[in-house]
Amino acid sequence: MRRKVNPKTFCGLGRVLWVISLSLFLFPYCYCAGADTFERVSSLAKKVCEIELKGFPSAVASEFEQNTTYRKSSKNSVVSGEEVVRLAQKGKEILAKSLTQLGYFDATIEVEIEETGKYRIIYTAVPGARYTVAEKKLEILDSPLKFTRIKNLIRSRKRDFVNFAKIEKEERWLSSTFKRQGFFFAKIDEPMLNINEQAKTASVVYQVSPGEKTSISSIELSGNVDVPESFIVKRSGIKINSILTHLSIERAKRNLQQTGLFSSIKVFATKDQKPPLPKSSPESDEQMQKAVLNIKVSEMPPRLVGAGAYYSASEGALLSTIWQHKNFLHKGHNIGATARISQKELSAMLFYNIQDIFLQGQKLHGDFSMFHFATKAYSGNKASVTMGLSQEFYIGERYIELSFAPTLERGAVSRETSYRQDIGGFLSGLSINLTNHSLYPTKGAAFKLNFDQYYGNFAYIPSPESLLSEKTKSDESAQIPALNTEGARSLTLITGVLTCFLPLSRKTIYEPNSTVLAAFLKVGSANRGIEHIPFDKRFYGGGRSSIRSHGYQMAGELDASGIPVGGASIVEACLEPRIRVSENVGVVAFVDYSCITREKTPTFYKKGYARGGWGVGVRYFTQFGPVRLDIGFPFKRRVGSNGKKLDSALQFFISVGQVF
Repeated sequence: MRRKVNPKTFCGLGRVLWVISLSLFLFPYCYCAGADTFERVSSLAKKVCEIELKGFPSAVASEFEQNTTYRKSSKNSVVSGEEVVRLAQKGKEILAKSLTQLGYFDATIEVEIEETGKYRIIYTAVPGARYTVAEKKLEILDSPLKFTRIKNLIRSRKRDFVNFAKIEKEERWLSSTFKRQGFFFAKIDEPMLNINEQAKTASVVYQVSPGEKTSISSIELSGNVDVPESFIVKRSGIKINSILTHLSIERAKRNLQQTGLFSSIKVFATKDQKPPLPKSSPESDEQMQKAVLNIKVSEMPPRLVGAGAYYSASEGALLSTIWQHKNFLHKGHNIGATARISQKELSAMLFYNIQDIFLQGQKLHGDFSMFHFATKAYSGNKASVTMGLSQEFYIGERYIELSFAPTLERGAVSRETSYRQDIGGFLSGLSINLTNHSLYPTKGAAFKLNFDQYYGNFAYIPSPESLLSEKTKSDESAQIPALNTEGARSLTLITGVLTCFLPLSRKTIYEPNSTVLAAFLKVGSANRGIEHIPFDKRFYGGGRSSIRSHGYQMAGELDASGIPVGGASIVEACLEPRIRVSENVGVVAFVDYSCITREKTPTFYKKGYARGGWGVGVRYFTQFGPVRLDIGFPFKRRVGSNGKKLDSALQFFISVGQVF
């Protein structure tokens, strides 16, 4: 069967071929004729903006340079003069707002646009006088209370310039202050600014409707599955009919976070919609605003299995494992076991913790530990049992902790010979934490004091040089005599640690270029001379958590064989600037110092005993803590009797967590 062809098809195909032929014929002419236009457009597209500021205060110029939106727009290629005009107008609005927020209400800004190969926008300002704050007023609305103390706190100081950022900060402070005093639902209106153009001053007026004090009528829980409600309520520390404040909510969050049972915690209050009891009712002492406290949690898996590792040049590698059940018996009890393996230590520990056993913030803790250690200073085996009680108390948003724990130890410690050690005692401590963050503190200080008292058979332990008489010293076959067991029967060790954090930049720790100066000071002392202190109870320095410029236990005195002697007192100090260069990476530099002596009295400097060094490090920040890499260098390397260096040229550490 033959197929018929439509004649119109040939006509359409012919037109297409004719257009293609004509295009090929005219293409060279069109290309040459349009080249000049194409070059002009390309040249214009390459023009970018340069910004110049004249006459602006440094604070305004700095803020303008950090304006990411405008900076990005000005760096992009510009294809027309109209876009430059729009960009110039946008910049003028940003600068005018910044001047107004700093109190330059009479400022004028002129804009000039130049085109010399590239666009250039010039902003010229005449700031005029900067207005000062004549007075600050706090007006209380709908309340008979005067709040005289708060009114006195917000009074303006002499020559206090108008600054909108400070006004907003003061507004947030007012809101927090009223919440702290129990007026949780206080309403604060937008501050009013009354300007006096002749006097070049302004008055700030804050209007607050405090309402009534707020008490907690009920607690509503959600999200908990295995953790009982009674445990959450007791652990939060919130009580029905107590006054609701900002601090009570922050404390509840922290108390619940410390359990490690929850991945997320939200604590907030809503007004109770039930009508309040009348004042005449005997069940109501006074009229109060009732609130419902809402606690929303997400539970973590109660069982935890983990492992960790670190490495140092002087200690080698260490591996640690942990098994933990954080909600044992569905009562919030914590039971677990840990193990550590390294060249210096082999240990295992079983522990059991009960939180809020009698009172809120009270913890009963116990552990059984077994150790085998082989350090440069001593070696041996030991087992210990400890059972203690700790109690937390709050100071505002911070807290202090007191602890007391009886302990028993039994084992043997060896140096030149082996000595039995059966002792008991108690370990007590005081901890005060005034920092703003547990993992990444940037402000505040923390102090910890330990008082350890031991009783038992503390034999007289002579120094290695005095163990041999003059006769036996010359006799290579002589044996070291047994120790005299009629020695001291008690030993007291006192150690204090102070850490301070000073922010050196205005940005928070979660932003780049945050700089913090961290400082550490440790002072320790024993009530007896070094000859009466067992080798494993002496003070030593050096290593990943001590003086990083020296090896493990190598920051103190060494005997003729290069073995650490230890000390009856210790002073350690470290200064460490911490710079966060990005969200996940930081760098540090540190200088450390120690002085470990045989005397009971701590000495900050004694010739022959003081050691120090410097170093640098890198931090990678995670939600579990920073992964750190440190390299330390001693200021001066000691030389042994054989002429060899006793101190390594550098120390290298890889670990998790800050040094302090």
